[in-house]
Amino acid sequence: MKLKTAALLALLTASPASAQFQGPRLNLMLPLTEPDTQLLSVSTAPPAQAGSVYVISKEKMEQAGYASATDALGLLPGIFVRRTNAFGRADANIRGWGSDGQRIALMVDGRPEKMAMYGCAVTQTLPLNNVERVEVVEGPSSALYGSGALGGAVNIVTRGAQSPFEGDVEASYGSYNTRLLRVRAGGTSGPHDFFAAAERRTSDGYTDNSAYEGNDYTVEYGRKLGDEASVRLRNKFYAGTEHDPAPQDNPAAGATWFDYRRGALDLSGDYRPGEIKYTGRLFTTYGHHSFSDGWLSDDETYGGMLNADWKNEDGRFAKLGAEHYLMMAKRGGSSSGAWDKREYSLYGAGGTPVQNLAFLDGALRWAGDSGNYGRWLPSAGLAVKPWNEVEVYGKASKAVRFPQISELYVFGVSNPGLEPETAWGYEAGAKYAPLEKITLRAAAFMTQGDNLIQVSGGKFNNVGDFLFRGVTGEGQAALNEELSLNASYTFLDPGVRTSGRPAYTGTGGLSLNRDDWGLSADCLYVGKYYAGDNWTSKINDFFTLNARAWWNLDKSLQLYLGANNILDRRYVIYATNTSTTGQFLMPGFMMNAGMKYSFGG
Repeated sequence: MKLKTAALLALLTASPASAQFQGPRLNLMLPLTEPDTQLLSVSTAPPAQAGSVYVISKEKMEQAGYASATDALGLLPGIFVRRTNAFGRADANIRGWGSDGQRIALMVDGRPEKMAMYGCAVTQTLPLNNVERVEVVEGPSSALYGSGALGGAVNIVTRGAQSPFEGDVEASYGSYNTRLLRVRAGGTSGPHDFFAAAERRTSDGYTDNSAYEGNDYTVEYGRKLGDEASVRLRNKFYAGTEHDPAPQDNPAAGATWFDYRRGALDLSGDYRPGEIKYTGRLFTTYGHHSFSDGWLSDDETYGGMLNADWKNEDGRFAKLGAEHYLMMAKRGGSSSGAWDKREYSLYGAGGTPVQNLAFLDGALRWAGDSGNYGRWLPSAGLAVKPWNEVEVYGKASKAVRFPQISELYVFGVSNPGLEPETAWGYEAGAKYAPLEKITLRAAAFMTQGDNLIQVSGGKFNNVGDFLFRGVTGEGQAALNEELSLNASYTFLDPGVRTSGRPAYTGTGGLSLNRDDWGLSADCLYVGKYYAGDNWTSKINDFFTLNARAWWNLDKSLQLYLGANNILDRRYVIYATNTSTTGQFLMPGFMMNAGMKYSFGG
């Protein structure tokens, strides 16, 4: 208890040192309304899309000490992050949809980041060692981002070198022998730029069988080809092992472990001879997985993307594009086999201001896969600014998720006759800025669909309709140039599908940035939380509080101290880890301390 009290006092009474470094002054939630900002950088481009859109900067993620890119999403309204372990997967559910990433679009620089076997995301393979920002669109979004975007879309934008020579070295140590070592370096020279990053994160774990080890490596090279064209090559590889404890409500299931080896290679190029920008990309993602239950598998995805973008100074834009993906998966062991499927689409999007009072945008995608004819997926939105301090908007869109290889072929419960899941999403919202540095937002949403794929009668089947409804509210206040506050509230009514979907979530955050020291704190409340459908198997409500302080000793050297679950609350999260579903115990009070040395720049 004395240790926890001392750590909390140290965080809340952080004093300045002797630095001249000017830290960033950013809030957690930055709605994407700036006319020059490109939304989800590669795969689409509406700069003023109606809807709930957010950007989380690298500065905010580093200040808060997040472990992965998706871990940073948990404080956004409408999003709840499921975990089976404090150090491994962090799977975001957006407005009730997630399913380990199966029902949201997850991208890296606009490239789909999914496992071909399951169509899910392995989120621990996405650490923050080279992330510039994370972009989020909430609500059904398949017209813009393709199959799987029932809940929304997440795009992780990687960073590149901005100066002739730059980089940093970071190391930290914390509770349960948790260690981090991260090295990043890059530079520019004439038309060339280069950036590389490596990270190793390990922990003995906070309870029996909760250890973690992960190693991540990325390399990026770009070259300008005159004033009109450029090419870029990105390469990434992750190797790690996650140990998960047995669920608290089913200890007989036993502990499990999961070993992942995943990588990606992509080549992109763009050409802008005039007002239109042409972009092309070829990529592959691949993985080898070995699990404690004897599971062995390999998967590969090969894809190509083409698009053309036009935008003028008045804010009007148009976009056309085409995508094609080949997904292949192999299962090892006694039940070995190999399968593949294709997904393809054509799409267009556009938007225009309306008499300087409104912005109208829309999109239309034709998408299909190996077993299904193409589906039309429309989207339309209107944002209106009737007064300087008020904005209102409405949006409607259709989404689809095609069945994945694991649901179609691999297991005894697989069903090759599955139909795609479809959903319509509707949203209305408003933004009110009564004062220059205070912003309030609210939104109401509904997602209605059919053909939800679940195990029923011993097989995967399209089990029927679903209806999710909810509201979100949020506020931000920049009290001065150094201190900002934010808070959000979400109510979700998932109908009878309550399993793992809390009805109430609330968040709060504080950011204090002085010239040579700073403090970041956040809290999360989760209520009306159930393990079963139909509001059965109640899980206790919980509240967590985290904080982190940093001191800039000079222009290059920063020290920091962080504490998670400061109140040492015991709580569980209902989640699935491929082998087991249940209530997984989360860690109590944890702390860590570290240093970061920056050079160049």
